[in-house]
Amino acid sequence: MESVVTAYQRGLEEMMEEERLSLLRHMGTRKFGPHAAEELPALLAHLPSPERIDRVADAIVDCDSSEEFLARVREGQSGSD
Repeated sequence: MESVVTAYQRGLEEMMEEERLSLLRHMGTRKFGPHAAEELPALLAHLPSPERIDRVADAIVDCDSSEEFLARVREGQSGSD
C-alpha cells in the first residue's frame, strides 16, 4: 500500500510541476509575444528544480523585453541552485 501512495504522490507532484510550467509558458508568451513563445517551451523543458521555476516566474515580472527575459531564463539553466 505504501508504494501505491508513494507512486500517487510522485504522480501528483509531476502533474503540479507540469501545470506550473504550462502557466509560465502562457504568461511568458502573453507578455513577451511570439519570439518568446518559440524558444520558451524548449528552455522550460530543461528546468530541473522548483527554485529555477520560481526564478523564471520572477523574470516574467521583472523583465521588460523578450531578449532580457530569455537571457535570464538561459542563464538560470547553467546557474546553480
